[in-house]
Amino acid sequence: MATSTYLSNCKVLIGATTATVDISDQCQGAVVTIGYDQLSSDSYGKNYHSNVAGLQANEITLDLYASFAASETYATLKSLVGTGTVAITITPDPVAAVSATNPALTFTEMFIASLPLTTAVGALGTYSITASGGSYTEDITP
Repeated sequence: MATSTYLSNCKVLIGATTATVDISDQCQGAVVTIGYDQLSSDSYGKNYHSNVAGLQANEITLDLYASFAASETYATLKSLVGTGTVAITITPDPVAAVSATNPALTFTEMFIASLPLTTAVGALGTYSITASGGSYTEDITP
């Protein structure tokens, strides 16, 4: 039986229209959801519901450490909130070349509604941002 082990250590890039800023060193977690709206395709003569894919319905949640230093998370993210032009690229292996086993998952025209800062006494401050909508493509060419 073939097995594959994946140890998470992604490369995460983000930007206004192209994903150019590497925030991997500030990212502690990511949830990527690639999906489509479910549209009913029911018709007469069927005794069951049927569906087809509609528009893409993608979502990425990134858990990031808060930093207010120049060119760190706050400086990078504050100008992206509310624009609807956010680009994010996530690659499973940060050092390996892009390939069929290390695809670059690229999302464009995503929307970030807010930049919530979470803090607590004695804990690292974090942002948990959600980017939604947009278009998804997968690059496997080196």
